[in-house]
Amino acid sequence: MASTEPQNSVNPEAQAKADKAYVKAMRPWYKKKRFLFPSILIAVIAINSATGGGSGDSSKTSESKPATTAKPAKPLEVSVEKMLNELADNALAAAKQYDGKRVEVTGKLDQIDAAGNWFELVPSNSDFSLENVRINITEDQRDLLSSMKSGQLVTATGSITRVDQLFGYWIDAESFSN
Repeated sequence: MASTEPQNSVNPEAQAKADKAYVKAMRPWYKKKRFLFPSILIAVIAINSATGGGSGDSSKTSESKPATTAKPAKPLEVSVEKMLNELADNALAAAKQYDGKRVEVTGKLDQIDAAGNWFELVPSNSDFSLENVRINITEDQRDLLSSMKSGQLVTATGSITRVDQLFGYWIDAESFSN
């Protein structure tokens, strides 16, 4: 008698391969080769970068230069009026001329910061000016500044750290006096 049930004609070897492929396809994404190898590569690069490996001569970073005792160059003597006039005439040229330079500037004391971090100099022939020379000071210089009053002529020596077309110049003070 002939059987009415369909026979399972699937090759057991083919079925085993299909099962293996199914299991492989169902793995989590982080266990697949296309993610695993790039992840390892990125991790190796990150570790290498973090440890500073693979670049340059390490002897350069470990060397320290001896301290120089040379006196700084004589500062450029200039008035607040001259600096602000040059800034008004051509801000780019003024920035090229003064930015990063060491100067000795004289002007009228206008404002003193309540916290004692800076004061402003304006032209001595002006009662009001939007542009000014801002002198940033250190804690050690606050006592001297606290004894000064607006309107006094002040001479400050320091390095110009910023030149701004709208607000003027910023100087980190080495010293100042009236």
